[in-house]
Amino acid sequence: MINTTFEIFKKTAEIVKPLATGDNIKKNGELTIDQFVQAGDKLNKLNPNWCWCSAITKNKYLPDNKQFLLLRNVNCHTNSNNLNIINDDEKIIIENNNLKELNCDNIVSEDDCNIDMDLEHLLELEEDDNCLIISDTKQTDERFYDIYIVYDMYFNTPRVYLFGYNHNGHPLTYTRMLDDVQQEYVSNTLTLEKHPHIDLTCLSLHPCKHSITMKNLINNIDNFQNNLYLVLFIKIISSLIPKLNYDNILVDF
Repeated sequence: MINTTFEIFKKTAEIVKPLATGDNIKKNGELTIDQFVQAGDKLNKLNPNWCWCSAITKNKYLPDNKQFLLLRNVNCHTNSNNLNIINDDEKIIIENNNLKELNCDNIVSEDDCNIDMDLEHLLELEEDDNCLIISDTKQTDERFYDIYIVYDMYFNTPRVYLFGYNHNGHPLTYTRMLDDVQQEYVSNTLTLEKHPHIDLTCLSLHPCKHSITMKNLINNIDNFQNNLYLVLFIKIISSLIPKLNYDNILVDF
């Protein structure tokens, strides 16, 4: 279900919480806004498929054209994902909700990002005891994900959001997306969240343990370069979602 209580508290706390300053990456695994931008630039340089994007809801401390990072169309092979819904003996095919392309080179408009309505509707159907969601095995089993990296003002770390869809651009249900991640993380790490910068509901990896994990890894690397923070970060995240093949940057830390 959509996690709202903590997010409301967190947004309130972010208003009064001072910005992170200094270099605390090795000390506590946290990074500043400037370090996040520098790490994002390095990630984009090493793999241009990661692109900076603008936002509908802006973080005023980030550059307008560098609000978050996006990697599109990451392939994921699983069971069939073209969803049909059986409700009161009537078969309903999901249609007319294809994803619109998100252009990383321009300001994102609200119309370009208003695509989460169907995902929330699917979530309601999943929780309806009178509904049964099944797969159409006649269709392809390919799934795709857009991966977003944002700066979390409360935890001072990156945060990942995932949006999955099938070959027709139809959003995957919450349950279907959970099938694509390591199951031991489902209960306490993954929630359905509103993307902080665009009008989109995504599967989110909670960042509460990101900083301590990064600290422990970084302190075991001699002469770690701060601008490689996100390169190392996505290698950690890839262990949570191993079915998504996107960690293709070779770096000698």
